[in-house]
Amino acid sequence: MTDPVDDIAIRVARLVERAKVRVVREAGRRMEQVGQHLVNQLKLTLRGQRHGRRYRVPGTKGRYVKDEQGRFVLDPVTGKRKKRRGKLAYYTASAPGEPPAVATGRLRNSVTWTLERRDGGTVTEITTRVEPRVRYAGWLEEGTRRMKPRPYLKPTWQRERERVRAYLLRRYL
Repeated sequence: MTDPVDDIAIRVARLVERAKVRVVREAGRRMEQVGQHLVNQLKLTLRGQRHGRRYRVPGTKGRYVKDEQGRFVLDPVTGKRKKRRGKLAYYTASAPGEPPAVATGRLRNSVTWTLERRDGGTVTEITTRVEPRVRYAGWLEEGTRRMKPRPYLKPTWQRERERVRAYLLRRYL
């Protein structure tokens, strides 16, 4: 005959193990959602109008028209090279301290998140990394000796930190 105390201990151990699996699964799901939320917020930070210098976009006007053979087309009236018609396009850069302005969208489209899990026996560590994948991202965030910083990661994290913390600390079971 088995001891009732041993049966209860085995049942409790199974319940604890099931609860741990459920909590770790839910924590992973929440960390995935946090990663996606932070990526979305970063992309929102990188949108919008900036207030820095205004530049003309190269190649928007002033180019000469060429024919199929690659020769310049001449204006029949003046005999000069014919210029392409069109409007000038302008680009407004970001001022120091503002998030970077979007010219090509490479920085904004490179922001991704990854989930890392490390199981250490009784404790499972789950980490979400949110980072841009372009080489110049750090230069924009921190600045260089020739350019003042255009921070976008730190302000977004500071703005969203309490919301993320509250979401992660909600009840799990």
